[in-house]
Amino acid sequence: MTTSDIFSRVWFETVDAAATIGMSKLDAEAQAIETLMVEVRAGRLEVDLEKALLSEIRKADATHGRHADALLSKIAAGNAPLVMEDFEMVVTLGAGHRKTWYYVDPEDLDVMNEIRYKNYRDSRDSFQRFNSDIIAVRPIVAEHLTMGLAFEAGAFDLVAEAVAS
Repeated sequence: MTTSDIFSRVWFETVDAAATIGMSKLDAEAQAIETLMVEVRAGRLEVDLEKALLSEIRKADATHGRHADALLSKIAAGNAPLVMEDFEMVVTLGAGHRKTWYYVDPEDLDVMNEIRYKNYRDSRDSFQRFNSDIIAVRPIVAEHLTMGLAFEAGAFDLVAEAVAS
């Protein structure tokens, strides 16, 4: 079993333990980490430190992105005081490129806007597919009470046959 498989399995088992009531993401993360730390301390699981650091850098990048969006709104509103520290933020230009707010120029703003519009369209299209899938599956799940019970009853095989026809 790969490390990724172990993480995936622990994540599944942690949330699955909550069965029908579910659990918050934060509680699930805390419990999964607790389980994984037992394995790390026992020497049965090695953690790739570089990968862990990269994960933290990516979290910082996402946080900067949210704060950068808030700064843009603040500037656009025109009624909030700004300080130099406001510009000590990394922004996503698109296509994997980053820059600090201080050095963003008009062309960067245009690229950011184009990327956001593309992301909006992709998100809208994704939602429309997801919504259609929910509309198709919900009555079956309602009839059988849960996704698992519907699967065990073979109800999803009927959906596949109907779509193929």
